[in-house]
Amino acid sequence: MTPGPLYLIRHAKAHNRHAWTEDDLLRPLTSEGERQAKALVSVFRGLALARLISSPHHRCMQTIAPLAEERGVKLETSEALAEGASVERALALAAGLDEGPTVLCSHGDVIEALVLHIAERATAIDGERAFEKASVWIIERSGDRFVRATYIPPPQI
Repeated sequence: MTPGPLYLIRHAKAHNRHAWTEDDLLRPLTSEGERQAKALVSVFRGLALARLISSPHHRCMQTIAPLAEERGVKLETSEALAEGASVERALALAAGLDEGPTVLCSHGDVIEALVLHIAERATAIDGERAFEKASVWIIERSGDRFVRATYIPPPQI
């Protein structure tokens, strides 16, 4: 099967890390972040998606839950996408996905590390190199190689 593109989503706007008093794993989206998550559904309209995989952090799962619900696709989680995960671990997950177009939702540190790692391997980068909340990176693949990365800014809400 052709692997298809990977869609790397940085989670939508979450509550302030420093004001949050509970386990950071449970930190949710703000109301603005919830609107961003719902707006992401339109970004993927008309695109085939085989899998949706998220960091186990609540804010990431919340970010792609509307897309999973709209598509009727099971939302999976992976520690390889958790905040602070190594680029090697995230890259191993990404490189092993060959079931078709896949969404990966993670954190700014993981998304940035993945995109910069891919860019260092002479992959074409289209557009700006930004990592805003609720933004999407489209990573095109050819066989087992990443060949192009394109930045899509957060949807307008």
